[in-house]
Amino acid sequence: MVGVDLTKIFGISELNPFEIISEVGVDMTKWPTAKHFTSRLNLAPNNRISGGRLLAHKKQKKINRDSQVFKMAAFSLQRSNHWSGDFYRRMKSRSGPLMATKATARKLAVVFYHMMSEKIEFQPIGSDQYQLELKEKKIKYLTKQASKMGMVLSPL
Repeated sequence: MVGVDLTKIFGISELNPFEIISEVGVDMTKWPTAKHFTSRLNLAPNNRISGGRLLAHKKQKKINRDSQVFKMAAFSLQRSNHWSGDFYRRMKSRSGPLMATKATARKLAVVFYHMMSEKIEFQPIGSDQYQLELKEKKIKYLTKQASKMGMVLSPL
């Protein structure tokens, strides 16, 4: 119906795309970017920042059925063996299960948006490649921090 197989997204079952499309529709030109789309789903963070400092964050009270579908899909990924499961567990260790579910649901919504707007198939990366990219980012961050302190990192 939409030109791509939406059930290939991790956590999305056979009925979930119909539930989301019934709420959102097929036309993704209503939202210029994925950020606008996730904001409409209430999956974007609601942080009030002034001067680089977080003043308040507040849970939004409006509930969307489509955001609930993404949250249920994200919650089902907690024991999966692919990159989205790794992301969920990393966020859960950092911020707790509620924030991890919302952050993972946002990632799934962004994947959904790109699949629907650009009509491209979902091509997931492997868990090993995700872990390798995460490790490289961490090494780059630590190297940058060490150089700010006037130190040099060396591998063992």
